[in-house]
Amino acid sequence: MDFWYRIMIGITGTYYHLAGMKMKVIGRENIHSGPKIIVGNHPNASDAFTLPIIFKERIFFLVEDKVFDIPLLGFIFKKAGQIPVIEGKGREALKTAIARIREGYTVCIFPEGKLTTTHTVSHAGTGIARLAAETGAAILPIGFHVPAKFLKIIHGHQRGKETVGSWQFGGYCYVNIGEPFHAIMDEKVERNYPYYRDFTQQIMNRINDLAGHAEKFALQKQTINQNVIA
Repeated sequence: MDFWYRIMIGITGTYYHLAGMKMKVIGRENIHSGPKIIVGNHPNASDAFTLPIIFKERIFFLVEDKVFDIPLLGFIFKKAGQIPVIEGKGREALKTAIARIREGYTVCIFPEGKLTTTHTVSHAGTGIARLAAETGAAILPIGFHVPAKFLKIIHGHQRGKETVGSWQFGGYCYVNIGEPFHAIMDEKVERNYPYYRDFTQQIMNRINDLAGHAEKFALQKQTINQNVIA
């Protein structure tokens, strides 16, 4: 595995442990070997830190380009080959992602392209659908959920604008991995904008269902623990 990628996951892994994060993985049996496209909701900045621990392979993340402005971390992300997504230049990031998959690597995309304010995906571009259709790689949907009591809102500034993000401190991150699926590859199917839009909606629906089930699972665990204590 690449030296800089090891450094990158070493940093995120250090945060994971120092912040007292734990995780519960549901659907681990759905992970398959070989190149794939990991997609998920992204309600908290720290959710993605669980993925290099779960997946024992190199992952190329599509990341907002402003993350590369962060001192040291941005430099390491760049050296590790992570893919910057520049506003208005999404196709360039998509081309890089296609190349990585064709080289045999796994790519991770959060369809909304940024942190969300809720645990559901409400809007996503069609890039993920185009990537799946272009490469034929399987899509592996994931739903994340962290109980609100373990989240802290952190405010900052980047490029002259205020940034707001939630970070996990303590508790469990519930990671619900769904069954892999493919874009329809039938040559008779016209791959136009309505096709990509419809397929994107299918992806969003699967992610939201997984996140919803992860939340229900967390609530069930909480109820059981409370009954045991009582």
